[in-house]
Amino acid sequence: MTSPERPLPAAGSVPLIWGNVPQRNKNFTGREDILDRLQQGVASAVAAVLAHALQGFGGVGKTAVAIEYAHRFRSDYELVWWIPADDPVLVPSSLAALAEPLGLQTAMAAGIEGAAAAVLDALRRGEPYRRWLLIFDNADQPEDLNEIIPRGPGDVLITSRNHRWQSAVETSLAGLEARLGRDHHYSLILATNLASDLAALDQPAAARALGEDTLGRLRSLMGDDYPLTLGCAANLSVDLRADGAVEEADRLAEDTRARYAATLGAGHPDAEAAAEGRRLDFDIDPPFI
Repeated sequence: MTSPERPLPAAGSVPLIWGNVPQRNKNFTGREDILDRLQQGVASAVAAVLAHALQGFGGVGKTAVAIEYAHRFRSDYELVWWIPADDPVLVPSSLAALAEPLGLQTAMAAGIEGAAAAVLDALRRGEPYRRWLLIFDNADQPEDLNEIIPRGPGDVLITSRNHRWQSAVETSLAGLEARLGRDHHYSLILATNLASDLAALDQPAAARALGEDTLGRLRSLMGDDYPLTLGCAANLSVDLRADGAVEEADRLAEDTRARYAATLGAGHPDAEAAAEGRRLDFDIDPPFI
């Protein structure tokens, strides 16, 4: 049971639209590191390209973690909608049920496919809500949901036992690089954010490798003191530490703090986040891929 000395954090205020989210488990305990990494990973995703897949946490109740995430951080959103995804045939119906709360034609009037398409379009445009969270629970194959995951200003969380979802996330970066080039600004931002996703998926070695590659390219193209370079360096210092390279992490963190102080100033929000060991994320609106 939850210790009285460490009560379960209070849930945020209920969003304007709150649909089908299972009841919170009041005895949920532990797994704080997973929730913290998950929040950072979801927040750092480039929503127009990435969906964040909750998988890879061995021995962890993925649905239970997603439920706790939805309740704990619900005040960050205007809309939270839970979609059972174990049967992909039924997913459009769950999406279509959002039509009426969004002020759109319901499935009764437009049919399930029509209502679902209108919902996806509204989410992609961020109208009337930009801060939305969709949770696809117990998804199987990425291709089953690829066409129905909204790319827009909100967040998508997927629970799955299928580790192909990590490859699907990585493929998003490959697709953007293929269209725009590895050194395009969008590609570099997405690579920086994807490293945070890999860290959230408990893949510190993969996060470190991507961060080191991205930081090298940023330094070569933009210079050591460019804000994105500094952000990538700050995140990499976190990943180095998680991967056991503590001394290297300390050196990089110290150098990054000094560069922040000399450029943006020690009081800049990014500098403060880096000093506290918090990850930085960078928002863009890249073309859909």
